[in-house]
Amino acid sequence: YQRRVRGKMCATMIAAVLLVLVAVPPATTFPSPVEAKCTPGLTPAAGSLKGTKALLVVTSHSKLGDQNCTSCKPTGVYGEEMTAPYFLFRDAGMETTIATISGGTVPIDPTYNSSLLQTSSDKRFYLDPQAYSDSHNTPAVKDVRFSEYDIVSVSYTHLTLPTKRIV
Repeated sequence: YQRRVRGKMCATMIAAVLLVLVAVPPATTFPSPVEAKCTPGLTPAAGSLKGTKALLVVTSHSKLGDQNCTSCKPTGVYGEEMTAPYFLFRDAGMETTIATISGGTVPIDPTYNSSLLQTSSDKRFYLDPQAYSDSHNTPAVKDVRFSEYDIVSVSYTHLTLPTKRIV
């Protein structure tokens, strides 16, 4: 009985998600899960972490497979994994640095760029000149002194590591 009920609940949830994906027009902006309205009490107040430093580590890999492969599918960071923590830290007053494995420009997964699920953080990121610059002139991880940062966020693992007590 429990398996049958659980199966019906899962099917209902999947149908609801598909209905939302089909019914929501592409111009809709979804809130980022880390925005204050989505996480009341968990989002630092604007400027509250001034004087501290955050490091976001993201991929340099732009192709699934060998980087020299001409027929491999393009890939990169899935926008929200970089844009949400970037603005969370920056809005809280933290000096925020984006680093990639090899340095240079952050590759953004092209399937995400055409996604209906881009959040307000993603759209804000593309319109922000500082964010653009920060994502196009990244240091390589090997050149970063991790001890200089108060917090390190690593995309693709959803892992945030405080390096010092800042709150």
